[in-house]
Amino acid sequence: MEFVGTDRIHPEWHLYEQFISQRWLAVMQNDAVSFSHPINMQITRNDQLTSIFDAITYSKGSSLLRMMRNFMGESTFNKGVAQYLDKHKYGTAKQTDLWTAMGQAMIENNIALPMNTTLEEIMSTWTDQMGYPYIQIDRNYGSNTVNITQKQFLFDIDAQPPKSPHNYLWWIPLKMRSQRANQSNIMWLSKNKRTEYNVLSVSSSSSDWLLELEINYKTTESFTVTERAGLVDDVFNLARAGIVPASLIFDILKYATKEQKYIVWERILSGASYIEQMLSNTPTYDLFKSYMTDLILPIYDSLTWTEQPNEDWLSSLHRDLVVSAACRYDTDDCTSFAIKKFAEWQNEPSINNIDANQRRVVYCTAIRLGSRGEFYFLLNQYQQSNDPQEKARIQIALTCTRDIELLQYLLVIHLDPNIIRRQDALSGIRSVCRNFVAEAECCSISAGIQDKGAADSEFKSTIERIRANIYWINKAEPDISSWFLNRTLNIRLPTDWTPTLYEIEIDVQLQSTYPNNTEPNTKFSGHTIVTVNCSRSTSELKIHSKNLRIQSATLKRSDNTKNILIDWSFLNLTEIMVCRLSERCQLNQVYMLDIYSSAELDRDMAGFYLSRYDVTTNSEIVTHNIGATHMQPTVARKVFPCFDEPAMKAKFNISIIHDASFPTVRSNGELIQTTTFPNGRKRSQFDITPPMSTYLVAFVVTDFECISAKTNKNITVSVCGRPEAILNSEGDYALDVGSDVLTYFEESYNVSYPLTKCDHFAIPDFSAGAMENWGLITYRETALLYNNKTGNLANKLRVGEVVSHEVAHQWFGNIVTPLWWNDIWLNEGFASWVEILGLNNSSPEFHPLDVFVTATLHRALVMDSLFSSHPISVDVEHPDEINSIFDAISYDKGASILRMIYMVITEQRFYKGVSEYLNAFAFKNAVQDQLWEYLTNATTPSSILDGEEIKTIMDTWTLQEGYPLLTVTRNSANGQATIRQKRFVLDPNSTNQTSNYVNPFNLPFQWYIPYTYQSASGVLSPFEWLKPNETKIINIPGNSDDWLLFNIDQFGFYRVNYDLANWDRIMGALKTSSYNTSFSSVTRSQLIDDSFNLARSRDLDATVPLKLSTYLCNETEYIPFSSFSTNIQYPLIMFSQNESSTAYKQLQMYVQNLEKPIYTVLGWDSAVDDDYLKRQLGSLVIGDLCANGLTECSNRAVQEYSQWKQNSTYSINPDYRSTVYCQGVKSGTDDDYNFILNKYKLSNDQVEKNRFGYALTCTRNERLLGELLNDTLKGEYIRLQDSSTFIGRISVQPGGQKLTWKFISTRWAELVQKLGSLSFTLSSIVESVLQYVNTDEDLRNIETFIANTQDLSIAERAFLSSIEKIHANIRWMNTIGNDFRRWLDSNVNQTGCNS
Repeated sequence: MEFVGTDRIHPEWHLYEQFISQRWLAVMQNDAVSFSHPINMQITRNDQLTSIFDAITYSKGSSLLRMMRNFMGESTFNKGVAQYLDKHKYGTAKQTDLWTAMGQAMIENNIALPMNTTLEEIMSTWTDQMGYPYIQIDRNYGSNTVNITQKQFLFDIDAQPPKSPHNYLWWIPLKMRSQRANQSNIMWLSKNKRTEYNVLSVSSSSSDWLLELEINYKTTESFTVTERAGLVDDVFNLARAGIVPASLIFDILKYATKEQKYIVWERILSGASYIEQMLSNTPTYDLFKSYMTDLILPIYDSLTWTEQPNEDWLSSLHRDLVVSAACRYDTDDCTSFAIKKFAEWQNEPSINNIDANQRRVVYCTAIRLGSRGEFYFLLNQYQQSNDPQEKARIQIALTCTRDIELLQYLLVIHLDPNIIRRQDALSGIRSVCRNFVAEAECCSISAGIQDKGAADSEFKSTIERIRANIYWINKAEPDISSWFLNRTLNIRLPTDWTPTLYEIEIDVQLQSTYPNNTEPNTKFSGHTIVTVNCSRSTSELKIHSKNLRIQSATLKRSDNTKNILIDWSFLNLTEIMVCRLSERCQLNQVYMLDIYSSAELDRDMAGFYLSRYDVTTNSEIVTHNIGATHMQPTVARKVFPCFDEPAMKAKFNISIIHDASFPTVRSNGELIQTTTFPNGRKRSQFDITPPMSTYLVAFVVTDFECISAKTNKNITVSVCGRPEAILNSEGDYALDVGSDVLTYFEESYNVSYPLTKCDHFAIPDFSAGAMENWGLITYRETALLYNNKTGNLANKLRVGEVVSHEVAHQWFGNIVTPLWWNDIWLNEGFASWVEILGLNNSSPEFHPLDVFVTATLHRALVMDSLFSSHPISVDVEHPDEINSIFDAISYDKGASILRMIYMVITEQRFYKGVSEYLNAFAFKNAVQDQLWEYLTNATTPSSILDGEEIKTIMDTWTLQEGYPLLTVTRNSANGQATIRQKRFVLDPNSTNQTSNYVNPFNLPFQWYIPYTYQSASGVLSPFEWLKPNETKIINIPGNSDDWLLFNIDQFGFYRVNYDLANWDRIMGALKTSSYNTSFSSVTRSQLIDDSFNLARSRDLDATVPLKLSTYLCNETEYIPFSSFSTNIQYPLIMFSQNESSTAYKQLQMYVQNLEKPIYTVLGWDSAVDDDYLKRQLGSLVIGDLCANGLTECSNRAVQEYSQWKQNSTYSINPDYRSTVYCQGVKSGTDDDYNFILNKYKLSNDQVEKNRFGYALTCTRNERLLGELLNDTLKGEYIRLQDSSTFIGRISVQPGGQKLTWKFISTRWAELVQKLGSLSFTLSSIVESVLQYVNTDEDLRNIETFIANTQDLSIAERAFLSSIEKIHANIRWMNTIGNDFRRWLDSNVNQTGCNS
């Protein structure tokens, strides 16, 4: 009641909160040993009277009264107390009298207790036995229940407490709440050991507790301060008792740098103090101390030593607590202040100017870090002082010494009542004993005290704690050490240092050519000076470095010559170089980190690597060498030590020392100076860059030729490549597009391009498609060079798309960069969408807006229809995880949802928002929410968003995987339609439907869906919204017998299903002569794609897509045929596992019937001036029909092949070359295979080379395919960058899947070693090889491989999605496949237009 009364007078002291730490949680330490005693203790000896005036009686007693007050309510509690006092005033009473009075008050106030119990029965379990319980909560996530059991809590698991009248079981009042459910009413856990409760609105994730803490502690208000203090205290003590692993403490405390409340920090530091004592003599202590320094510094920097004006008492307590901890863990600022204040007092003993609130910390720090002089000075002050508070401070401070002899001396004088009063001896001895973990010393103390008197139980309890400590440290220290090791292995760098400038000089020994093509000298050395700012005082500097040999490293303050870097070590698993400093850096001071390093050029197309190409002159092959870079995402650290994270932007001043045989040397900035050394080598110096991320750093040393042009703003655009290619005008189209889109994006973004030049380099060896390095974009040759003689328009379109994509990145990604890789989709998704807008402006003849739907959106819909998909914005840490999200979700889904919002808010508003976003965050970092904010502002005050913000809408598309299926059900009677949504999954019967990601929504897998609709009347509706968990009924204009379509031109990233009657109306309209005016080509493509995929998911009758597609025999446009060709491949390959099956042959006939009419019209003679879509259509149907057994097609292809083979001047139409070469090898002999193989080896034309490579995979000779697979990893005539293409193409040949799976499963380690660092490559191989597996036996083999393979590298996500696809394939064969077979049996001969 002292706390209640004082709180009435001083509510600003927050005494209820202090009660938690000072009484309730503190007394639990005393009551967790077997030598404790019940509150209601039977007194049989006089000396027991003294001993019960202890923390159990005071603090536990008051804590139990607080518990009663909580479960019966304040008014009932006060009423019961008043009745008790009134009845027994001026008399005596027993505890049962109090229970009777309180119980009566509960009855009068209708406060219920468990049935057939009384308050006395409940409370006697708390007062008539020592100790207290801990409750074990086991959640059943399937039934949404929890089982709760109880057990006595003891630190020492071997302790034997005396018998109890209640068998150490308690009546326990419970309240529960979850992340999604408010606090429950009081529930009672009875003396029966187990109770089961239903839990409503609780996440079904098995890791919910830990996840909930990590998520909600980002905003600590999710838990009350009392709850946080209780959780922290519980985890410390449960770990101390060995009930939970000690490492869980540190998992929970990940949030603590954001904690601001005193009572929580009091519990943190109290618990940490115990661990500190336990670890003090172990190798783990230094790691723990470093951890605690990091943990305490933010709050210490916030509070400091200085008391603020009008500061309340709790803040003073908080400051004293935190400052004490900061000094105890040797924070430089704290210890230097304390030592200075103590020295001033020691020099003038008569004048103690140390503030009373600071004395405890100052004294202890000075004694701990000082000499015996400080110790004896303070002991003398103790003996002279008559101030009991001062004496108490000094007594405890003296025990801070690290001098063992002085500690032993302290033990001696504590047993001498002439020096230390007996009343103070026990507290002093306990404080001394905290310096001893070993049992022997304190046991000897106990043995040396003959008459312990009232303190006997205290001594016994201390010994029991020591035994528990010994047991605990032996068990917990390895667990804690492992956790600290993993902490050290944290992928992310701390934010202690902020780089502002890199001065990098690379000295590369490579030469352009070598006599007789001898192996090149690939060594390079680097000198890196990084200007860094000390953002947090620390005694170490961490920087990324991988496979670099460090010759020397220094760290000096910019205004000082003193090197404070002592030594360095490497954490290879996290690719971090840890530099140990002789002193902590000074906050906000500038330092220079100076490192000399060396390495070799990489051979795996990552970092600074070797690329090569051959030139044949007079039958002599000369190999030309190139040094090129590819740093994304985390490879810059292989080239120079750096802070290799996107948020750590800095300027770069780069120079390259190189051989004179390289006339073309480029980096991000403009070349500003070239110096020639006496030995003929040169130094190329480049202009300083704007602030940018390390992954954008680039340089190239080569003998390339370049062509250039200037934009209307005088920016130099260059395209560079092999001299042969550039002189053959293969860079001309890229130069045109690059110049056009640069201007287009400057105008559209309304943000100037910040550099003076933009180079585009075609690198012969390149793992990705291209890389957006600022001012120096690098490409795979097929993505930049276009040969108008050997290339077709599809090759030209590919160049246009990639160039536009990379130029778009110069703003979206380079000027403004995602804060971390989880938002990489902001880079790639945005560039993948606006590349289409740029290309549509530059080359509208390619119809890029239409092609986007089939080439990008449809591919993303398939990828995102799996349970193993991932949200666009996904947490990633490890480089393997980062690499794995450079996939169709980030690129294609990202582009598709941006296209959706672009269509809704209009281009003008879209670019207005983007422009303001880019200007606001120029040369900085941002997250997706900031883009949504600016797009929302750009739409204001329009009502197009229906009152919502774009963040609210788009979070449902980016923070959860998957997408919706919009189901439209028409009511013909009233002209209305009902629309609802659910998540679309390709295989809803998948055995593994558990997401790997925490869904942040109360209604998971619901979306804000924009929609439009149109009926046969031709009126297009405006945009409307279907919101999460909403069912809408809308009135449809026109005749109820008309067809109805939603999501016109598939602007939205979702699928649409209709009732069968509406599908029938749509199919009827498609078969009319006006089909192409009723439905756009994109809509026709959408209907084909949706129907096939809805059939696969069993949301639609399997025969609908087969019947719908029969209209194609009258189709004349490429976009719908493209969709059909893509979707029919799945059943074709499923059936092709048995080539002789009737179903396979019938499906091939079905394809012939639908595509032969347009084949007859187009033939083999497309004109050069035919538009892109027409030429693509001709190429597509010839490829399909030759592959599916149309004799006249394959015969013509073989004829073309033979004429070309016999006459090298014969020119095959580039549109059909892939098909012709394939058919020639497929129907040919070993001689034909070797003829094409030789062509492949000799060609430098990458487009032709790709066609030859494709043809090689067409052979039916399994021996040749096996040899070809082996050659993909040799790095000889097949570049490693092309290995995945070869393996994937072989896998889809008849019999190829088993062959390729055997290859990758037996040579997986080699694949990881050679291809693991290449973006996409491993994942692409796994996905292509496994995507069509459809037998249980193959599935078991693959699952066994996954289980037995330790390192799946960056392909882990690909394996998971492939397993899901295989399960779906097997089900398809047994269900939908059978439906297809039956329909084909009955209808295949009637599918032609003339049937």
